[in-house]
Amino acid sequence: MIKFGLKLWSNNIDLFSEASDFFVSKENDFIELYHNCSEKLDFDALEIFKKINIPVVIHAPNSDGFHEFIIGERQKMIWKDTLKLADYFGSKRIVLHSGLVPNFDLFCENLKKIDDPRIVIENMPGIDMYGNSLLFGCKIEDLKKVSKIKGVCFDVGHAITSANAQKISYKDFLKKCFSELDPVYLHISGEKEHALSDSHLNIYDGEYDMRYIKELIMSQAVSKEVSLVFETPKLDSRLANDLKNIKFFKNL
Repeated sequence: MIKFGLKLWSNNIDLFSEASDFFVSKENDFIELYHNCSEKLDFDALEIFKKINIPVVIHAPNSDGFHEFIIGERQKMIWKDTLKLADYFGSKRIVLHSGLVPNFDLFCENLKKIDDPRIVIENMPGIDMYGNSLLFGCKIEDLKKVSKIKGVCFDVGHAITSANAQKISYKDFLKKCFSELDPVYLHISGEKEHALSDSHLNIYDGEYDMRYIKELIMSQAVSKEVSLVFETPKLDSRLANDLKNIKFFKNL
């Protein structure tokens, strides 16, 4: 079974009502809420989700030092708000990037400073937006190490760009990742051919074999529940395009 997730930011207050309506009409099954730490959390606005019992997964910030994943006092303070969000919704998962740390040991050293049993680690793209290439967390060897201590949030678009950066077949890389990591929490978006960093395009604008990708995901969902979050563009400050991407994937 696949559970379909809608991606929002904690400050997307103008979209909360529409997102609630989607859930009530069974267009999606849960929300992944990114903690935008540059904006103050508005729990009064967030209460709309709690009232109708929408399952909410929290995505930790990817800024203010979390992009580098060097955890100091400021990052610990931000993390407290991330935990408040997770506790408020009773979230089962907190998605966290491994950032720009160069190796597993440094990653573990910083992870210990904010560790929580709900954390799942998202795989990284081959090259990030600032041009740092072959990041830790983009290769299967890195992710297998991570998977021994934490669950993995498997971002399909990130994996495709990682394969491109490694100059290997993206289909072979995806198949190997699914086989060896056994992911049950996934992100999906469209990507450009030969992309080295993720661009979060519409599924229907992607230049890769989305039917092959769907087959991998569907085979994973035969015997277990798989959560699939759509990280696709929002058009005209509404959520209709998110729904269009979900329906496009279902109809492939």
